Amino acid sequence: MLRSLLDLTRPGNCVIASVSVALGAVLARNSLVLGDVAMAMGAAACIGAAGNVLNDILDVEIDRLNRPERPLPNGQVSLPVAVTFGVILALGGVGLALPLGRVPLACAAGICALLILYDLWLKRTPIAGNVVVSMSAAATLPFGGVVAGAWHPSVVPALFAFLIHLAREVLKDVEDLDGDRLAGAETLAVRVGRYRALSIVMYLLFGLVALTPLPYLFGYYGEAYMRTACLVAAALIGVISSLHRNPFRTNLARMSSTLKGVMVLGILAIYLG
Repeated sequence: MLRSLLDLTRPGNCVIASVSVALGAVLARNSLVLGDVAMAMGAAACIGAAGNVLNDILDVEIDRLNRPERPLPNGQVSLPVAVTFGVILALGGVGLALPLGRVPLACAAGICALLILYDLWLKRTPIAGNVVVSMSAAATLPFGGVVAGAWHPSVVPALFAFLIHLAREVLKDVEDLDGDRLAGAETLAVRVGRYRALSIVMYLLFGLVALTPLPYLFGYYGEAYMRTACLVAAALIGVISSLHRNPFRTNLARMSSTLKGVMVLGILAIYLG
């Protein structure tokens, strides 16, 4: 049961959210209160986990088609247990932000509200749902900056995070296209079709590749950033090439996981910069 509950939270995504908060705090270049940063990281992880649990609760019928191995459709976790778990995570996340002050608390509550808005109303709304969930993920960087006293240095990496999350969200829509269509879900991929949606993913990734050197060229980050950013760009070009050659479900799942790894590499590039 515990392993299944952990699977509901998407632990990899929660780790990325926590590390993003820490990076936002480091970029603030102020003296850090490690306890505050740790609570902010925990808040981001709990709120992100709550959003993932709510997502699976609302998608249980669609997941019977798209992802029957997930804990809810395969019966490893019951709906009442999942609901209770999600509420505890959401309250725990906001509660961890409570001692951090009014602004960090408002940020945490705002991110939580965005995720709930996405899961309840916007998930199956083309573009709007993808944009809202990507904004929520990218907001973890400025959130860390707010906790450390300066959110402005997080703006550039937050833009990068938004773009790669948006590309991955659309890619996941394409991956789930067949099941979503059978279930009557109105995602972007259902509306415009597999190949047009994949074109949007590739354009977003091309845009990210083009933007990658700009912080170095404008003197925002140093050579260490640029060296690692070259690896990020190469990985993104590899994903684009793979999507072009093989636009079908098994490969889409692999490329979605690859983009998660690229996010980690991007965090490293920003940190080194």
